[in-house]
Amino acid sequence: MAKSKSANACEFSPSVRKVIKERDQYQCIMPGCNRGFLGIAHVFVSRAKGGLGVKENGVLLCQHHHTIYDNGRDSKMAEYIGNLCKSYIISKHGDIIISDLKYKKWKGFKHG
Repeated sequence: MAKSKSANACEFSPSVRKVIKERDQYQCIMPGCNRGFLGIAHVFVSRAKGGLGVKENGVLLCQHHHTIYDNGRDSKMAEYIGNLCKSYIISKHGDIIISDLKYKKWKGFKHG
């Protein structure tokens, strides 16, 4: 079964993954972290909520920090990781318009 357009839009394509990895220097962006097994985490808008797979919505995190951020096992730590990720993205790309990072099914549709 083919994926929907929204599912494809919310995934990080190979070319976007490459840009993020290079921008983040192939390491977890958390200060002092040297763990392996890196993955790209959605930052401003989660994939479950239609967050686009664009460089302005993704950072490299190790599995440890990604799991804490996504699952919020320790809410203060998850909040810290989220705030650090957001500050990092803004430092790299400037101010972010959250609505621009969310999949819009009818974007560009003109009725009549």
